Amino acid sequence: MRKDTQDKPNIATGASIDRRGLLRGVAAASAAVSGGVVPLAVARAEIWEEGDQQCRPLIQEKAPDYDVNDAFLLDFMNLSETLTGVKSLDRQLGVQYLERYARNPDLTALLPQLIQRYRDVVASKPDDLVKAVQQKVMQDTTVGPAAEQLIYLWYISAFFLPIDHAAASRNWLYGTPEQYERSLLWPLVRGHAPMTRGGEYGYWASPPPPTTTI
Repeated sequence: MRKDTQDKPNIATGASIDRRGLLRGVAAASAAVSGGVVPLAVARAEIWEEGDQQCRPLIQEKAPDYDVNDAFLLDFMNLSETLTGVKSLDRQLGVQYLERYARNPDLTALLPQLIQRYRDVVASKPDDLVKAVQQKVMQDTTVGPAAEQLIYLWYISAFFLPIDHAAASRNWLYGTPEQYERSLLWPLVRGHAPMTRGGEYGYWASPPPPTTTI
């Protein structure tokens, strides 16, 4: 059994890329975040879980045509920590998210571009990495939206994409129940994932620990 405390992220440390703006509306999981680089149109938020039988025909996974090696994973994790503002993200969960991202037909081609742009920023040795990523990654019309999807993935375990190419609207596409339960959003709002137990029996008898205001 997984212990609830072993993989809790350090929400209060690390710098963020406008998390307050990017998370606006995410708590309700019903509309696009309005503070991102490329504002997404408001959409009806049908929730699909990628493991559900009814959803499998809608998401045709595509094997990446690039090498997803340890170095790629390391940069994926470092970029994720910079974008989310959370240090020491869980590597095992990162492997799952990397696989989901790399095999998603709408995103797989963007992932190596996103990682390469991050590598270029790091190689330039900026004085302020967060500011450089905001300027060179988030404000770019190609890799900026790709970075937004990575933030969505860590904070609510979902992509915000069409369920198929004929769809006129976008929808939240979720992964496994465990990924949903471990989303970064829940400790940020000092709550737990809806429809989950939230802790061991009797956890509700004690107030939540204090958190640092973001």
